[in-house]
Amino acid sequence: MERLISIHADGFGVFDARWQPYSTLVPVLAAALTKAEERRLGDSAYADIKCWYWGSVLLERYASAVESTTHRDTSDLLKRQLDPNHRPQVFDEIKRLILDSPNYTLRSVARLNSVYRSVMNLVAITGAKDFATNDGIPFHELEDHHIFPRAFLRDHYGLKGDEANTILNRTLIKDSTNRRISRKSPGEYLREVFPPAHREEILRSHLIGPEAQQAMENNNYEAFLTAREKDILNCLKVYLEPAR
Repeated sequence: MERLISIHADGFGVFDARWQPYSTLVPVLAAALTKAEERRLGDSAYADIKCWYWGSVLLERYASAVESTTHRDTSDLLKRQLDPNHRPQVFDEIKRLILDSPNYTLRSVARLNSVYRSVMNLVAITGAKDFATNDGIPFHELEDHHIFPRAFLRDHYGLKGDEANTILNRTLIKDSTNRRISRKSPGEYLREVFPPAHREEILRSHLIGPEAQQAMENNNYEAFLTAREKDILNCLKVYLEPAR
């Protein structure tokens, strides 16, 4: 499905099959998109679909009870297209469990699950460029790598396992770039690996804003995790609001 694999802002960023969060929600997505096109609906229908998709992935709604979830979501989304006053249950779940929840966090996500994959999809959508070459991801075979290298975290902070592998410390870059980074501190490789004229632009394309960049420059891992989580969640909120 073209929209699923597109890394355009209106796509879902599944640039490679192994980065697809759930194959089980694809039938619902296909049905909702097909009907929206047939009915010649406006942008509100697509905003609703994006809200459902990203919320379902982040809440791992398709990890179990797939049949009942598929049936309910398909019915809800298609009814919503015909009746703007109908509010799918998932919209309230997203608001309560993510948008309005002070406890929602990505920090504990350190395994290759749907949430982990969805953050990488988001990185693809924001136009991630390789740290060293400033080149876009469609042109390279990329892997997810640590931003604060594991060896650095182990040697300087005594951190390993999930503390080092959290999705907040991961992004997509070329293997050759990762080898150049090796065990260097972020402050060191920001100076040595990044093209200076494009440093801020490249970091922003990986959902690393000014506060997170400063934390990298200062080799402050805790401050980096806090700042990058804000950057990622702020980006996600754009997709988690239904049309009305």
